[in-house]
Amino acid sequence: MLFLIALISFLVGVLAALSLPYLQNRQACRWKELIKTDIAKEHKKTFETKESELFEKEKKIELAEQKLAKIESENLQLQKRKKELLGGDDEEVAARLLNHLEERVRKENQHHLANLRKEGEREAKSLLIAALHRLSPVEVTPLFSEIIPVQDETLRRRIVGPEGKNIHFLEEKLGVKLILEKELVLTSVDPEKRFFSKKVIESLLEDGKIFPKRIEEVIEKVALHLEGEIRKVGEKACSELGLSLPHPSISHILGKLSFRYSFGQNLLEHSKEVATILGNIAAELHLSVAVGKRIGLFHDIGKALVQSPQSHAIAGMEFLKAHGESEAVSNGVGCHHFEVEPLTQIGSFCHLADAISAGREGARLEHMSVFARKKE
Repeated sequence: MLFLIALISFLVGVLAALSLPYLQNRQACRWKELIKTDIAKEHKKTFETKESELFEKEKKIELAEQKLAKIESENLQLQKRKKELLGGDDEEVAARLLNHLEERVRKENQHHLANLRKEGEREAKSLLIAALHRLSPVEVTPLFSEIIPVQDETLRRRIVGPEGKNIHFLEEKLGVKLILEKELVLTSVDPEKRFFSKKVIESLLEDGKIFPKRIEEVIEKVALHLEGEIRKVGEKACSELGLSLPHPSISHILGKLSFRYSFGQNLLEHSKEVATILGNIAAELHLSVAVGKRIGLFHDIGKALVQSPQSHAIAGMEFLKAHGESEAVSNGVGCHHFEVEPLTQIGSFCHLADAISAGREGARLEHMSVFARKKE
């Protein structure tokens, strides 16, 4: 009996030992299932929460899309209304507005320029009137002769000589025509010949000895000093205008202008007149009067330069540069026929002073029809 009980106990122990891992594994599986169930529940709960949130967001997005569609619809209506009111789309309206502004600015600029032009014309007229009021114009006198007073009867007889020998000899040597009455009239179309002949005859009258050999001696003597005499004419013109003397070569060429004429207007007198006008303009504009006068006096000096291939304005400009005149003066001479750009304000007025001197009534000889047209 005891053995049986012990056997049973032993068998129970063995079974317990054998079933324990199984029971433990089963218990572990059970716990795992419980944990999985909890996790699944938690995931399900989280999913449901996220799904709810997503639904809410989708709902909000749908509402936003509806609002956006409504705004776009209203915007289209507004654009359509704006186009109806403005008569076109934005580009067309912008183009019309730009054209309108450009036209407005153009008209305002035209109006402003017109006012400036009128004001400029008034100031220019005032300036020219002020400059001309200070001018004492020299009327043109078509000279082809020089008059030399001979008061002494003895000198008149000596000029004629026996049987007119002396006066004929003078005409032959000088190349001029001489007429002696109460005064000696010296006639020639060549102004340089008239100048030279007058100097010769004045020297003879001063000496009182008039016979062929003496005439030849005086002609040689005057010829030697002729260049100096011509230079003195140029220097005198500078002094009359209150200007410092230029290089002697400039004075010499300037003096030669006294032998040249343009439509009866002596070029040296014309140059002095231009200098006076340009000096007056410079004074009115508070510019250098001396520079203005020098430009005016030298503006035609190129006309006395022989065999120059250039225009008289450019030739004069380069001649003045080479003989020490300033850039302002030489450029003012060069630009008076618009062949070079003016570097100074007063230089740009030289062509105007030139035109005033040449174009005023009585300055030059002209055909009667031209004078009549001016009067009209």
